[in-house]
Amino acid sequence: MKDFCNKVTDTTATAFLAEMMASFSDFWPGHLGVSQDDFLILTAPENLSYTKEYELELANIRLGKINKSAAEVVRGWYWILNNYRIIDVLDEKMVETQLREMTTDKALEVIGEAENHASTTKQEKEKLFTKLNLDDNKVRILNGLSSFIVLQDKRKELIVKMNSYLMRGIKKLLEKYNLDPTEEDAVISSSYPPWLYSETKENLVRLSQEALVGFCEFVVDGAVMVGTEAVKKFKELVDDNLADYNKEIKGQVAFRGIVRGKVCVVNKQEDFVKFNEGDILVTSMTRPEYVPIMQKAIAFVTDEGGVTCHAAIISREMKKPCVIGTKIATQVLKDGDVVEVDANSGIIKILG
Repeated sequence: MKDFCNKVTDTTATAFLAEMMASFSDFWPGHLGVSQDDFLILTAPENLSYTKEYELELANIRLGKINKSAAEVVRGWYWILNNYRIIDVLDEKMVETQLREMTTDKALEVIGEAENHASTTKQEKEKLFTKLNLDDNKVRILNGLSSFIVLQDKRKELIVKMNSYLMRGIKKLLEKYNLDPTEEDAVISSSYPPWLYSETKENLVRLSQEALVGFCEFVVDGAVMVGTEAVKKFKELVDDNLADYNKEIKGQVAFRGIVRGKVCVVNKQEDFVKFNEGDILVTSMTRPEYVPIMQKAIAFVTDEGGVTCHAAIISREMKKPCVIGTKIATQVLKDGDVVEVDANSGIIKILG
């Protein structure tokens, strides 16, 4: 476990460079003298994202090109449903359902797109580079940013795998304490405390709650605030920020367009039944099984994600407006809110 954690830490630390470079999508187009649309094309990775790799494997199994059981798929892709905050382990029943629902035509389409992805992406870039006549330095920067975006995707893959192991491990350790959901949430949220198995249930919960309070720290007028004072200040700042966000939410453009409609917040697959044709999908992060409701949506808004995320890829395929990486859309918006998704500027406005 120590070696595993060290490897994760080293890789994640390296990938922070990718985050620093690739996240400034508002800065780079202006700095390089290209439009936002051209920037997305010129920095598009030639590699498949991990969500596309998973879909490709299912397609190959569906057509009999790969001989794998559902159990073998689960062993390799147990983590594919996870995001930074949600741990949802893939199971055999879900894989069997996805394979059953994938038509032969769809499988052929997925394989064809995957086989042509690198060459098509490269051709689009070369054509645009020629049209824009960019100097060598700008070309190097854009190619470098493309590599950083790939590294972002690899970083996320590693983090969600790590979270899956850690969350399953910590929950197994917590079984002996027989905690209620609130107590368990406090312990898990306090950064996997090292005092497990050495404390009573009462002390474990108390120490976890104190640790959570201790995480809140602010410097105000030169003085450091911790503990309950910090928690109070933190709440005030959050409330103020949410008040500002109630006016508009900003994220990163994945596919351009402007639409107005009703919000439907989807946190898990059980929420799919409430999604109606023409709704705006608001979620933490989309995954392959979200495609049926994405087909019914007029726009997508996510808390997380970069230009290689599932929502960004699908929005470009479906030609639907998409704003990703808002951080707080699922916290601010609620079912039935009427909003304007301006995916030209990356802004979601609450209209009523």
